Amino acid sequence: AEVAQMLWRLEGCPEATVELNFSDVAADAWYTEAVRWAVESETFLGYGDGTFGPNDIITREQLAAVMFRYAAECEIDVTAEKALADFTDADTVSAWAVDSLEWAYAVEMMIGTGDGKMNPLSDATRATIATVFHRYIENILKLVLEDVK
Repeated sequence: AEVAQMLWRLEGCPEATVELNFSDVAADAWYTEAVRWAVESETFLGYGDGTFGPNDIITREQLAAVMFRYAAECEIDVTAEKALADFTDADTVSAWAVDSLEWAYAVEMMIGTGDGKMNPLSDATRATIATVFHRYIENILKLVLEDVK
């Protein structure tokens, strides 16, 4: 929920109208409108079992997938990719997250944890999330602005 809230605020808190059918998202929670926007924009998809997991800690690979989908929603080119073979734990990346992590690695938004690992299944700490957002702004938005010039 916190990451959805951050992206929603970055977008200027746009109104969304999609009906939420998640059993774990209350109609009046502090994050409900952010989740509504995140689902409508397809930045977040939920778990596929009728839950969103607003209190779950996001993993590093989930964070990469969210940022990948957010960038695509913002019409940013997400075709860059860099093989994860540099990481000793590349084989632990979930199949659904490979493209997202390869993109995040290629654009230097996620560069591993400094020990030769990407740690895709580890929790994304607040520091990791802040770093990813900072790098998104620095690395991605700067390129977009340069293309506009």
